[in-house]
Amino acid sequence: MRASTKRILSAMLSLLFIFSAFVIVAMLIKPAYEETQKLKADALSRENALNNQKVLVDQFKKLLSQYDSQEKVQENLSLILPQNPAIGEALTQINGLLDLNNLNVLSFNINRPLLQSYSSSNINSTNAQVIKPLGTIDINFKVVGNYSDFKNFLNQLETNIRIFNIKTLNISPVIIVSGDKNQSQNKTLSYDISITTYYQADK
Repeated sequence: MRASTKRILSAMLSLLFIFSAFVIVAMLIKPAYEETQKLKADALSRENALNNQKVLVDQFKKLLSQYDSQEKVQENLSLILPQNPAIGEALTQINGLLDLNNLNVLSFNINRPLLQSYSSSNINSTNAQVIKPLGTIDINFKVVGNYSDFKNFLNQLETNIRIFNIKTLNISPVIIVSGDKNQSQNKTLSYDISITTYYQADK
């Protein structure tokens, strides 16, 4: 066989091999590559969906936490400023503080709850529809005890969760007749006190 013929055959075989390679790439490798790309895209889409779901879950948990906090704020606000007169609760708190400080109650008087009126110059009509009227209750009582205990009572009344404002306070000595001239001066005092507490009233 001539050398030229061999070269021609070799070139033809090379072309056939290259063509076969292209056919293999077109029929096998390219579809496999496209399938791989689809799988990668699907995996990426699933990962993005999972991340978005995690974000939504975190936001939902945050909203729940804020809701719980708002409920606690509302609960504390109801203790500070009840939505009704809650006279029994107010008396229970006052009596508890009096007992805690060894103060003896001589008399108790509770005035009828009153509503505070708002001046039209202070609030506009829109706010007037939102703001609840503020109700007040005046509680008057007379107790006896030493000054140190009464001072502790006032401090605790000031920091009590429900608001109590002192309107008037009169202090006078308690005279105790004793036959013993050498007895030390009695330090018991009498306290006439009037306080005001508040509540949110219905319109």
